[in-house]
Amino acid sequence: MGVIASDIPGSSITTAYQNYQQDRATRKFLVEDHSRADALASVTSTLSTPAHPDNDGLLANQITCQYIGGNRWIVTVQYERGPQGAFPTQSNDLYNLRVSYESVEVYCTPEKIVNGLPYGGDGTDFVNPGGPAGQSTDPEDKPQPWIYHSPVLNIQIPFSQTTNPITGFISNVGKISRLAIFNITCRFDGGEVKAVRPSAVGVTRYYGVDNYTYKQAGFYKQVIRWDTEDGEESGRWKAVNIIQNGYVDGA
Repeated sequence: MGVIASDIPGSSITTAYQNYQQDRATRKFLVEDHSRADALASVTSTLSTPAHPDNDGLLANQITCQYIGGNRWIVTVQYERGPQGAFPTQSNDLYNLRVSYESVEVYCTPEKIVNGLPYGGDGTDFVNPGGPAGQSTDPEDKPQPWIYHSPVLNIQIPFSQTTNPITGFISNVGKISRLAIFNITCRFDGGEVKAVRPSAVGVTRYYGVDNYTYKQAGFYKQVIRWDTEDGEESGRWKAVNIIQNGYVDGA
């Protein structure tokens, strides 16, 4: 009892030239077993992996069992790719990009841009200066910030895996690191995940997207400091751009 023949006539594979997510495949198996449940179990045990043997980007999505008489059954396995299939397929060719901006708190006038942030007067020209009379030379009267819209590239990359990614999301969110797919430095902004437990074969699979942000000039924040480089009597407030190498809120 079990699978008598694999990939019998009626099996096929379809390649979509315009959109690879529309690739499809069908595999048919001739099975001899006492019941429909046994026939399904024989085929699912034969499938050592959900992936199609000729295209590992196609994953088994549906299994149909048809009785043909005696103890024999035709079991059909449908393979699909992409979100419309069982799970999204992880690929260097599949991602979403969106150009937008994020609000950044800064102090300087925008007459010059340094590290992707306004830096007028080399850090001494402020939009909202402190006193006296806007000179920003009073240690008790700080310049006040304003909101700058910094251009960014938002990146979404799909994943499909059998390990729960939530712990990784929590420990890595906000970290700045190299994104291999584009070989650029990005900030990890978290992810979205769904879990599906297949009814016939395999283990629980987690799929969704990782979210990243890229800034062309790098990730900097602007702070102000009391500067006495020219002597205590000549002290004044000065803005400094600080690179963020680890977490977004780290200096």
